[in-house]
Amino acid sequence: MADVASAYFNSIVIAFFSTIFCVMVGSLAAYALVRIQYRPKFGSIMLFALTLAAACVAIGRWGVDWWLGIAVGLAIFFFLWRAAVKERFGNGQMSVVVGIFLVVAIVLYFSGNFSADFEKHGKTTSIILALVVVGWSAAYWINGRVGNSDILFWIISQRILPPVVVVLPVYIMFQRIGLLDTHLALIIAYAVVNLPIVVWLMHDFIATIPIDLEESAQLDGSSRFRIFWEIILPLSRPGLAATTLLALILSWNEYLLAAFLSTSKAQTLPIMVSAQISQERGIQWWNMSVVIILMIIPVIIMAFLLQRFISKGVLLGAVKG
Repeated sequence: MADVASAYFNSIVIAFFSTIFCVMVGSLAAYALVRIQYRPKFGSIMLFALTLAAACVAIGRWGVDWWLGIAVGLAIFFFLWRAAVKERFGNGQMSVVVGIFLVVAIVLYFSGNFSADFEKHGKTTSIILALVVVGWSAAYWINGRVGNSDILFWIISQRILPPVVVVLPVYIMFQRIGLLDTHLALIIAYAVVNLPIVVWLMHDFIATIPIDLEESAQLDGSSRFRIFWEIILPLSRPGLAATTLLALILSWNEYLLAAFLSTSKAQTLPIMVSAQISQERGIQWWNMSVVIILMIIPVIIMAFLLQRFISKGVLLGAVKG
């Protein structure tokens, strides 16, 4: 019974915080995609993704400290991003390249034991620089050809990838940085997995809000963030409620990530349901039924409380002009 109570508490904490974080970030991203017409510098996006990916590879493959890999990756990205913003290659290019190596050398030097770990740090720096060069070359041809609809499609396309494909790399990453079997690991994982759905749904809800209200607020001196918090969120409460409930259900019932990222301290209720099956006793139908009923109760309560908002949200999301 103590295990079930612990799993119940873990599920509530993880589902609640991951849902709140996911909905807030997703709503803000959806608002930006609706109201701001992006012609993103794809080079900057690719540089950022590749440098962080290189840092993760270095962390997992060669045992580099996680803070060191990310610090080096971000340092390289910001130097190259500064050059990419200028949209030209000029005399500043050499200073950027020199700056990259200076930052890498300084970070590695102050990390300690540089001479003893020269080979390890050399591999880290080499793979990051190689990926950045490749990414920058590819981004040069794609730069300026991506719009809001392409960004939105790319976001929702992340759900096409089966979670089982990425669960092992995610497991290794959290193991390396010491977050395995913690609430924070599952909160981050659940939020990232559900974020595309939240952005996709909130995009349609926010698009139905008249832009005249925002223009009036801008004339009064309101910033984008103030408009979002004081106008957009209150007016999108139906969609916000429906999206929140959906994200909560997805986090509450998630099994695969919980099975890989938790062992004892952060086990959730879906893990406890599967734990009622054993070779010695077979399927413990009574215990399994009790755990399932306990799982259903919070979701039913939330659905009942958000019922009127959900009804409005479904109708509002179905009307698109």
